[in-house]
Amino acid sequence: MGKAEGRGKEWHGHVTAITVASEYRRIGLADGMMKLLESVSDKIYNGYFVDLFVRVSNTVAIGMYKKFGYSVYRRVIGYYSSGDNNEEDAFDMRKPLPRDVNKESIIENGEHNLDAAIVDAAVVDAAVVNAAVVDAAVVDAAVVVGAVVGFMVVVVKTIGLGDVTI
Repeated sequence: MGKAEGRGKEWHGHVTAITVASEYRRIGLADGMMKLLESVSDKIYNGYFVDLFVRVSNTVAIGMYKKFGYSVYRRVIGYYSSGDNNEEDAFDMRKPLPRDVNKESIIENGEHNLDAAIVDAAVVDAAVVNAAVVDAAVVDAAVVVGAVVGFMVVVVKTIGLGDVTI
């Protein structure tokens, strides 16, 4: 699931949530979903880059995103919070799109670039994510295969049931 957001050179596609049921991992579904969102962000929305946030402790996901061409732009202090004073930082990972000819959307060694100001903006995404995964437990084989970035139309591919738009 994703959206387009930002202004000027910060206009970009954002990966709000991506998940693949464990029994369907390692067959290229995540790669396909990411490529689709990148393509929509580039060709339809003419974005400069695509970004996502990932827990700094999620080394498996970080490795996967790096394999997909993403790099760490900055570390966001306290991005994830469970409500019991248990916070975890996130990496803001980015991948430049063709419009970013000079690669201004990425920096080297972003793991050391700290930004606490973005935490408040994350609350909006959290509310959308929570609303979007209501049926995840019911259809554990469901995989988000596309998103119309900007107004949250999500296409879900359920194994054997065809495409459903929610």
